Amino acid sequence: MEVYRLSKLKYAKSKSGIGAAIEGGRWNSKGTEVLYVSIHPALALLELLRRQTAKQIPSSTCIVQYSIPDKYLSTNIVSVKALPEGWDEPHHITETKKIGDDFVRSEDSVIMAVPSVIIPSQRNFIINTNHKDLEHIKIVDIMEKGINFNLLFDPAVKL
Repeated sequence: MEVYRLSKLKYAKSKSGIGAAIEGGRWNSKGTEVLYVSIHPALALLELLRRQTAKQIPSSTCIVQYSIPDKYLSTNIVSVKALPEGWDEPHHITETKKIGDDFVRSEDSVIMAVPSVIIPSQRNFIINTNHKDLEHIKIVDIMEKGINFNLLFDPAVKL
């Protein structure tokens, strides 16, 4: 399966989760290293626009495409029904951070599928960057011109 992440170009070749560990996120606490990827580059962009305005996105942002072997995709799936109330609130709740932190600590799988906050029927994935199987997740493309920044920065477009 192909998945996508938006990244500053200078970090595109890295499979480190240090960026997510700096502030933490919906599925990880500060200090827990993970990569957030999406099932489609447009969903990755929507997730980014949820956290910052189009003008805050650096023009050096690129799309990183990863290939994940199918055998890793069916082992750890979080369903919307299993999540606590408020999981999709703008501010990240402790319960979802704990789900991600427990996933990383367990080392059961290199990847966890989670619902998108924006479109819950779609999937994002959390990659455990310290897992022994990380080497099987390959970067297959870095699309430096993958986002039309002219459209994003057009004052007539309200994002």
